[in-house]
Amino acid sequence: MKDDFGGWSIDRPATWFDRPQGMLGRAIRNYDFTPNDFPPPPGGVGLSLSLVIVRSGEEQLDLEGFADRRVWTATCTACRRILERGEVTIAGQPAKFFSVSQNQPSPLDQLEPHLYWLVRSPFFADRVLVITGGPAALPGREQLERIVATIQFFRPAPPILVPTRTKAQVIASVSGAGRTITRSEAKLMLNREFERAYNAVLGAAASGPTAAYSGTDPDTLVWVVAFTGSGFTPTKGGPPGFGATRTQTPWAWSIAVLPAREPYNWGGPSMGGPEASWPAWFDQLVDRGT
Repeated sequence: MKDDFGGWSIDRPATWFDRPQGMLGRAIRNYDFTPNDFPPPPGGVGLSLSLVIVRSGEEQLDLEGFADRRVWTATCTACRRILERGEVTIAGQPAKFFSVSQNQPSPLDQLEPHLYWLVRSPFFADRVLVITGGPAALPGREQLERIVATIQFFRPAPPILVPTRTKAQVIASVSGAGRTITRSEAKLMLNREFERAYNAVLGAAASGPTAAYSGTDPDTLVWVVAFTGSGFTPTKGGPPGFGATRTQTPWAWSIAVLPAREPYNWGGPSMGGPEASWPAWFDQLVDRGT
């Protein structure tokens, strides 16, 4: 089994099952499953692979530091127990192994401890392959270790830069009922290109370092749509029972991040403001659609 865009392969046992997951990853289990299945059946074990992006400021972290910041759940950092740690080799690359108990509440505690392997692919400067396996206490641990040992890296295929959703279609999608759109433009780019530009805008406006990241893979092709007008205030106030209802200031401009290729059933971040002016920083964004 392999991921052409992730540049990795792994030998999945013939009787096991797998499903795709985010960040060029895959979930592999010894039973048939759906993404929301929980808890696993008795004796159920599996692995989860994902190429986690290394964000700005994390480039110098070693693999354990990266796991501490981005992989292990921070529910109770002081309660976390690293039961095992070791230096291993995966696909000829230096890697780190950990067995970790994160003091999770019931019923998640039934799945602890978990096994973690972290390794850098030689073909990605800004990603770490994170493999999570478990539950570690079951007899299937040895088989998980044998499966991880089969991982290989290869040069990944480049991102697909051809949209299956046109500029006209994506612009039309923001023109909902009750909205008056006075101007709209759309640009095609990779999600990483949008996040880099948006974080530069945030950094210039803040007094200290700041950044925002979505859960979308950085190499996902997206349309970034900017529009002005009225009728697109994001929310109408806070949920009941949480204090006084807030009245949101209506937006006069907005920028939305939308998928350029299937599936279309998700949306990226959106932002806006009450200023009756075009967001000038949108004009500086790269456009792969020209």
